[in-house]
Amino acid sequence: MTTFKLFSNLFGVNCLSFNCFPRIGNLSTLSGFRFYSNQLAKRPFDFDEDEQSFPCHVPIMCNELVELFNPQDGQLFIDMTFGSGGHSKALLASGKDIKIIGMDRDPLAYKYAHRLAEKTNGQVIPLLAKFSQLPGLLDKHGIQKGSIQGIIMDLGASAMQMADPSRGFSFNSEGPLDMRMDGKYCNVSITADDVINSLDVKDLTKIFKIYGCEKLAAKYANAIIDCRVMMKRISSTIELANLIDSLASGHVIEDVERDRTSATRVFQGLRIFVNNELNELNYGLKKMRDYLFRDDKVTQLYKNNLDNMKAIKDEIRASTSGKLAVISYNRLEDTLTKRHLQGTDIDNPLTHQPPQLFNSRLHKPTDQQMERIVFKKWFSLSKIASSQQEIEQKSLTYPAKLRVAIRVL
Repeated sequence: MTTFKLFSNLFGVNCLSFNCFPRIGNLSTLSGFRFYSNQLAKRPFDFDEDEQSFPCHVPIMCNELVELFNPQDGQLFIDMTFGSGGHSKALLASGKDIKIIGMDRDPLAYKYAHRLAEKTNGQVIPLLAKFSQLPGLLDKHGIQKGSIQGIIMDLGASAMQMADPSRGFSFNSEGPLDMRMDGKYCNVSITADDVINSLDVKDLTKIFKIYGCEKLAAKYANAIIDCRVMMKRISSTIELANLIDSLASGHVIEDVERDRTSATRVFQGLRIFVNNELNELNYGLKKMRDYLFRDDKVTQLYKNNLDNMKAIKDEIRASTSGKLAVISYNRLEDTLTKRHLQGTDIDNPLTHQPPQLFNSRLHKPTDQQMERIVFKKWFSLSKIASSQQEIEQKSLTYPAKLRVAIRVL
């Protein structure tokens, strides 16, 4: 049986440790387990047979992001979720000789990055990798720490992935239960099919409840087990969606005013688990700060004005320090991003953070703990929610949130 490490109450329920999200050891032999390899980036890809009339991913809040980044000629940026290159193209159009490191774990997006690199005479450097592999690839390409002016993370599945039935992300069309963002061009450890047809009730419930934020997680998990035992193996997206919908009569999702199938959260939980998305996001947020440029004048200004941050906000915003932009589409992604930018410890619940632990004269924090409380590594510039018009035009299931922060330490 798969064992989950519980560690906190971060999202209102017992949550899995961000540093130890499980990788389902007993499923490794089922799917020919092999770690994702950087050798993929060296292999030629022929996507002609796969490139059908699926829509390209349309970036959201593109104008707001470019305005907050304020790119200048000759600067270097990283688009860590390249997709079809929407955000990268907007940055390239905003200045001369701007260079973009276009990275994605999806081989199809990697092909789009290559195409844009050819059109822009090498202004785009395409990379095929996950967040956790990027630091190593940057070192191989000679990208020094402190040299990046801006980093973009547009989280979640792209429109291209959702529109292709063979990828298994959508419950609106018939397809295999795959959900691997890496696609069929690498041997990722597991697929959604492996998860649905191999795990027990307890583990399926945790995946649906924690990663999918689904209130009826236990009910759905029990129904899946019953179906496996008494009827058949669940092998397609439509089979799983129909099973969930048949159990959810009268259950209304009230997060946003938008019609959604009851399978939405189940599919979200499976996708996040299969692709280890929160671990990848956590690692990316931790490691990529070092690659952003830091303006020493801003750092000193920040340290000298901790008691009057409003007075220096405009100066920090106008500085040349590197900026991070994260676009999230669910509460898990946004909470994880927010806690990183606030400087709170991801591995402990909020009640165990220094401001709460030492909110008493009986407990005195150490100098190191006081430094963590006072000095934050990021200065938040903006939090923007997608408009209702964008939600409707781009068929978003959830309102998106854009958080932009600047490096100060």
